[in-house]
Amino acid sequence: MPQSLVNNKFLIAPEAAEKLKLYMDTLKKWNRRFNLTSFDENQLWEEAVESSVIFADAITAILPEQKPLTLCDIGSGAGIPGIILKIVMPEAQVDLVESNGKKAGFLSEIKELLELDGLRVVNKDAQEFALSDKKLYNVVTGRAFGKKFLKQAFRLVLPGAYVMYYKKTLKKGEFMKEPDLIRDYGGAFILIWKNG
Repeated sequence: MPQSLVNNKFLIAPEAAEKLKLYMDTLKKWNRRFNLTSFDENQLWEEAVESSVIFADAITAILPEQKPLTLCDIGSGAGIPGIILKIVMPEAQVDLVESNGKKAGFLSEIKELLELDGLRVVNKDAQEFALSDKKLYNVVTGRAFGKKFLKQAFRLVLPGAYVMYYKKTLKKGEFMKEPDLIRDYGGAFILIWKNG
């Protein structure tokens, strides 16, 4: 397995590693037909898996005793980070919100292929989901939509819970609210806001 980003202390269990390999193989096949991600195949492990596992590291550092963990991934796309988080944190209850039908179809196929119980694929726009779904989460994650992400994320997170966002570069003033915490993984950052 390739080396993880620096400062990542989250260990991947052998069973999860096998599922990650199957996920990656399936993603490559689908990506050739439907262009699910813009990542080059040579960068796919780093961009999909490593960049997702740092969310797991941040979650376990901030919520080490949270059981059950409920997580919502907004704009899940090809399952980055949501599917990866479900694979490496199998006890978590994970909802993936994706408006693109082809991407939601891929997520549903992966759920079935990897037998991921406790995973729900929601084929809706993030705003529509945030306004219609009454479920609140311990953690809401995202990698896309920038400023729009925060607005929807805070509608879905429990009081005292966390919103987490992946960035490769930091830009002050990019979000309506500055993060409460930034975890640096050497080449990638997880921005964290606490609700309340």
